[in-house]
Amino acid sequence: MLRWYCFQCAILVLEFARALSQQIPACTNNTCCHKSSYTKLDNSRRSIQSQWKSGQTPLCDRDHVTVSGWYRFTSFVGGRMPTLKVNVNRCGTHYPIWLNDKKGAHPTSDTDGVAKIKACINVKELRGGCYYRFKVGVKLCPGDFYVYYLQKIRSCYAAYCAGDGQPCPYGQNGTSLSTCSEVTPQKFPSLYLGYPKISVKDEPENEIVSLRCIVTIHEKVRQWKNVTYEIEWYTDGKRSKFTEIPFCKPQNGRNENNVSCPREKTIRSILNGTGSLNYYKPGQRITCKVKAKFTNNPLHPWSDTIAIQQPFFAGINVTPTTLLISECKEPFFHNITLTPTIPVRMNSMGTFLSVRFYLPNGLWLVNEKKCSVQLEGTNSVTVKVGATCTTLYGSTKSSVITPVITNPRQSGFWGVMGFGLPTIWVTVLRKDQPLHKCLSVTDPHIRPLHTVSSSP
Repeated sequence: MLRWYCFQCAILVLEFARALSQQIPACTNNTCCHKSSYTKLDNSRRSIQSQWKSGQTPLCDRDHVTVSGWYRFTSFVGGRMPTLKVNVNRCGTHYPIWLNDKKGAHPTSDTDGVAKIKACINVKELRGGCYYRFKVGVKLCPGDFYVYYLQKIRSCYAAYCAGDGQPCPYGQNGTSLSTCSEVTPQKFPSLYLGYPKISVKDEPENEIVSLRCIVTIHEKVRQWKNVTYEIEWYTDGKRSKFTEIPFCKPQNGRNENNVSCPREKTIRSILNGTGSLNYYKPGQRITCKVKAKFTNNPLHPWSDTIAIQQPFFAGINVTPTTLLISECKEPFFHNITLTPTIPVRMNSMGTFLSVRFYLPNGLWLVNEKKCSVQLEGTNSVTVKVGATCTTLYGSTKSSVITPVITNPRQSGFWGVMGFGLPTIWVTVLRKDQPLHKCLSVTDPHIRPLHTVSSSP
């Protein structure tokens, strides 16, 4: 169990480390106080009086604080974040986030600027309840309410605390303690979500290849206003660093959109290629998944996830990867085909990819003077390989053909470290050796030699 907690802690450290690079903007002329500038978070379970209990679903701000930005806590339990340590399993979550404001930096006047206060995440009371720390922006607005510049949350179960009033009982919601009423969670039917499909974004002038995940939404659902969708990307089975902004999520704390969403037949997410973003690399298998949920109550859970039916290989297919060649016997030549699954585009040097084949002794390419070919777009290139006829008989020889990209450094996309083409394993069967058998034709003690071919 301790090992599991340490593993979770390590994940949280890695995720929250990204928050250090987030800049907290100023709030010139109180622009962050305008309703159009912040998102409302209305859930009484954020109160420090709310204690998570076994069997309850903890709050997870990965579903609520999906982007770093200005937020306002609007629940009746209070709109101010606590400035003293909050114990674990409080604020309706496992890992509460609180402000370590020992210096009293909370603004006291709406003329004060944005205060940058250290926020702490309490993981199992480690490091005095401040297992990891990062900055949060705090602004007191005209009308005596606070807005907070919160950092995006990427891991569950962590949530920001706010307020100290008595919350609604678990499973209930309301605008005051006296109006709390039970809400039945409703899961969005995943049958309204089509299977995701991955394709290449059409950017012929850009060597860096970006991918699109396209999901068809059922015609009936496109006209609804209370559903949000989320697409997730995975590379080689691991969650991508890229996080897509939820589709059709109501803004400014509303429960529904003003208009139908998405209205269009599909929703689309773009995964950029290599370069500075480095969201995926050539040679990886890419998948994407989609899920949806109703937005008119925070207790509504996400739907079952719908994943792409077959991973998309972003690289160059080499077929076959094994060859069986017989010397001096038809077929005399065998094909090796290279097929890019994503387009090979011209690089900044004005060239495409060149692939050279390194062959062992006894094998040779047909009509390829320099043993190399050029790849362009998604066009397949086929080479023919044959075996030299030797004087050896009745044996086999195993070796490999190695295709190598000869100009990887000229490409900002294909030249990533660790990418290469698979070798082709070759077994060469040398020509048949005539065999001899002894046969008796007269006297059983006399055994003349008769040549008998080993072939049937």
